[in-house]
Amino acid sequence: MAGPALTGVRTGMRLNIEVARLEESRLTVLESRIGADIQFGRHQATTSPSRPA
Repeated sequence: MAGPALTGVRTGMRLNIEVARLEESRLTVLESRIGADIQFGRHQATTSPSRPA
C-alpha cells in the first residue's frame, strides 16, 4: 500500500508529528527499495513504484 499515513483521519498535534515521522520513514524505505532494484539490475521495476511487484 502506498501513500501518506492516516489519510482522511482527523489529527491533532501529537498525531501530526507521528504522521510526519511515518511519511519520512515510508519515503526512506521507498528510496532504498529503488536503489536495490537498480543495483540488482531491475531497472524496469523502478519506473512505476505504485505497480505491484
